[in-house]
Amino acid sequence: MFLAWKLNDCARSAVEVVALLLVFASGCSRPPSPKEVVNAYLSASNSHNVDSLLNCYTADAVFDFVGAGAPITGSGALRGLAEYDSVLNVMLALRVIRVHGDSVMLEGTESNDWLMAARLPPQR
Repeated sequence: MFLAWKLNDCARSAVEVVALLLVFASGCSRPPSPKEVVNAYLSASNSHNVDSLLNCYTADAVFDFVGAGAPITGSGALRGLAEYDSVLNVMLALRVIRVHGDSVMLEGTESNDWLMAARLPPQR
């Protein structure tokens, strides 16, 4: 604010309004909805942006892919999965089935370079 006081009255008023709007906007932010997180996840996954993908998880997230064995927990394991999927050029299509609190049940289809080379259809 020291610099704002050296400005003329009109400029000082503009700086004060901008500062007030920034305070107001930061106080009005809300956490993303589960559906918004799913959309961010899908975008990050399909663009193979591993860091953005990992930002979709909380520290205590559990990735439970039905039929794929034990759930994956921990950022190291999740990073490994994301990097593996990136190398395979995995592309996802997801549909939200149910949202309960902070949990989301999805139905998905995956295609990747290995499936295409083997002439297999996308997998559900």
